[in-house]
Amino acid sequence: MRVIISILLLYQATVLPFDLHNSMDETRSAIESFYNDSQIELKGRLEKLETLKSLEVETTFRHLFFSKTLITASNVINLEKSIKQTDSDIFKLKLAMKNSNSNKFAQAIHDIEKALADAQVFHHIKHNEQRLTKLRLLTKTAVEKRSHRFARKCIGEAMMTIHKMNEQQKRGRGKRNAAFISSKDFLRNVKQTIGESNFRDLLAMEGEVTLMFAIDDTGSMWEEIDEAKKIAKLIIDHNRTLPPVEYILSPFNDPVTGPVTLVNATERDTIVKLIESLRPHGGGDCPELAFKGMIGAINKGPLNGSPLYVFTDASPKDNTKENVEFLTATLPDQEIVTNFFAFDGSECSRVEQFSPFKEIAHATSGQVFILKHADELKHFHNFTKTSLTGTAVLETAVRNRRSTRRKKRSTSSSKTSMSYPIPVDDSIDILVVSVTTDRSSKGGKTWNVSLNSPGDTIAGIAPSNLDMGTVYHISSPSVGIWSLYIEAETNVGYDFFAKGSTLDNIDFKVYFVRTTVRRGKNHTIPITSPLRGREAEAILTLSGAAYIDQQTLKAELVTLVGDTVTTKKPISLTSKSKKGIRYSFKFYPPNEIFKIKLKGKTKKGNPFQRISDKPIKHETLLVRIIYARNHYTVPKGRTSYAVFAVENVGSDEVVDFKSFGTLGTVERLSRRMARARKGRVASFAVTFRGNAKAAKGTTVIIVVSVKGRKSGSKSVISIPFLVV
Repeated sequence: MRVIISILLLYQATVLPFDLHNSMDETRSAIESFYNDSQIELKGRLEKLETLKSLEVETTFRHLFFSKTLITASNVINLEKSIKQTDSDIFKLKLAMKNSNSNKFAQAIHDIEKALADAQVFHHIKHNEQRLTKLRLLTKTAVEKRSHRFARKCIGEAMMTIHKMNEQQKRGRGKRNAAFISSKDFLRNVKQTIGESNFRDLLAMEGEVTLMFAIDDTGSMWEEIDEAKKIAKLIIDHNRTLPPVEYILSPFNDPVTGPVTLVNATERDTIVKLIESLRPHGGGDCPELAFKGMIGAINKGPLNGSPLYVFTDASPKDNTKENVEFLTATLPDQEIVTNFFAFDGSECSRVEQFSPFKEIAHATSGQVFILKHADELKHFHNFTKTSLTGTAVLETAVRNRRSTRRKKRSTSSSKTSMSYPIPVDDSIDILVVSVTTDRSSKGGKTWNVSLNSPGDTIAGIAPSNLDMGTVYHISSPSVGIWSLYIEAETNVGYDFFAKGSTLDNIDFKVYFVRTTVRRGKNHTIPITSPLRGREAEAILTLSGAAYIDQQTLKAELVTLVGDTVTTKKPISLTSKSKKGIRYSFKFYPPNEIFKIKLKGKTKKGNPFQRISDKPIKHETLLVRIIYARNHYTVPKGRTSYAVFAVENVGSDEVVDFKSFGTLGTVERLSRRMARARKGRVASFAVTFRGNAKAAKGTTVIIVVSVKGRKSGSKSVISIPFLVV
């Protein structure tokens, strides 16, 4: 193993330069061409149906007239039934056309582009036709079990191989008389291999989403389960106006969890029957296996960008560092926004015991709603429904009990009042503002909230008031600056999110890269986080770009409290794509945890802003995968391995290696610690075994973390592997 690692590290130093952004542009154009073809096909089918509807009515009445047949009630009923079915087909086609240009489709392209960028650091790989064939077949295996994250990873790696093969051909190193390979031709072959329906699902062309429920089914949860059932029914009742929704139900208890069930979009009534079949039982010893229930839902393979709702009245019994680290790594990577409905009021559910939930929620742009009774869940029906189409964060802040750095309003002696402006632009169909606190309002004595529309008026805004929070859900909000006022005693902590929703959100995804110069050319590779003391470069991928005046785009760094970090003017962005989709900016990371704020104007001249999802922290350690055996697959019941490299930009120190994964896959580490010297690279291997009971095509996730003993710096990555 040591010899293999040494060869891989030596190969790493000789890797050829690569034009990342041009390759991303080519990949995006190839993928979007299939979307455009799909839209043309849907439009043609829609025109045929609308023509058929007109002919149907005309032909029926002409037949009745010329045949001198009396128009009976039966004739009218049959015609109405036929028209109703045609109208239903027309509606579905229009919805498919509308949803095709969705947040989920933009996210699928981002996933593939990111996989292309990540593929630069994979070593000891032969880029040839055999590899393309292998990746195409692995894509087929993955999509058959809905392992879309792995399948998109395969597509990104294939784009890299195509680029490398074409480069070899240009330099005369490829096969004689071999033709250049087109990204679009490869995608067309993938489409033929996996089928039209699976291809559309792979690229999320219809905005598919998974609604996940992890429900505590201990004896005290009768009323809460009943309210969860109502939420599921509400989604089903409104499903005709939403993207296709599938469901995952993961009950948990102690000492057992499950069974975890996946229900696809065509069997939506089944989820209500499953929830109705839940029978609260057991319990009595307070903490329950909440994290195991959540991991069970993840193991079922939810679609990227899906919401997870956790219902419980107890703290997590399985609150281990490994579980928290696994969830805070995998949930953000899969864009799974996680919200907790935690019921307070017993010895099992003191507010302080819910802090592990808050750590996970904050890592995913979710929240912990502490509820006094099950009836408060009814205020979240629209909140849950809106999350299915995808939301973008407009503004957010966390206030601990002593942080009062924002502008105050005059107020009573024991309270402070904070003002938060929320720009609402013309692209937003729904505005959701949710505030959670760690104290009861006591009828407004300890805290209160108000939301004013542009012009500083409160007319027509009806909140859903909870004992420990407030939720606003506003359809067709007025364009302009809204104002959120939170007045609270100094011993009250709170957090809030203002989110906007439409089927084509203005939003952005971000990752960080490091550029080195080799052979006179720039070589850009992704990294897990900004590095302490080094200039960082962020790559932003925009969605909803059609709404944006791209000349006005700026970026800022903001703290979790909501304050701006950068002391100078907002940072200008540099375009990295021909279509204005990808931008970059450089900055020196602050010492505190921060997020990125994107600001600008829409084409109608209205200000907008968006906040990145995941909290960001600079580190001195950087971990990356440099090799995975057999194309990132693990055979059932057999072992495989992956090799990781660790770079240290800080002082020399001892670092600890940890690895864990779903389905009990991790078997051993080649070493558990090493001395990481400044500017040097250390390495280690992880060996894992495929679960003998795992289905072929399912994804297992391996999480690897590296932590410095002296600095406390930590670098974490999650890697999907496919069971074969």
